Amino acid sequence: MIWSNWKKVSTNRCNRSNLLKEHLNSFLQKEIRVEAESTQGPSQLDVVMQAEKALNGYANGARNLMQAVQQGVLAGGYKVINSLLDGTCRI
Repeated sequence: MIWSNWKKVSTNRCNRSNLLKEHLNSFLQKEIRVEAESTQGPSQLDVVMQAEKALNGYANGARNLMQAVQQGVLAGGYKVINSLLDGTCRI
């Protein structure tokens, strides 16, 4: 009787221990994934900002007009539309 009760208690402890290990591993994997995702955001934003400054992706005519606006060569208060947009990111 004592031996069977001890076996039950021992089995329950092992089951709880294994369950805790599984939960801990799951939590650690989620933490690693969240950390990886949080470091990707700023680097991707830097790439976009650099491309915007270099006016990448625009045809030559559009790029020349945008550079003229940025340099103040065009009179009349012209502005590049993307300079008016605010895409604040909330993490």
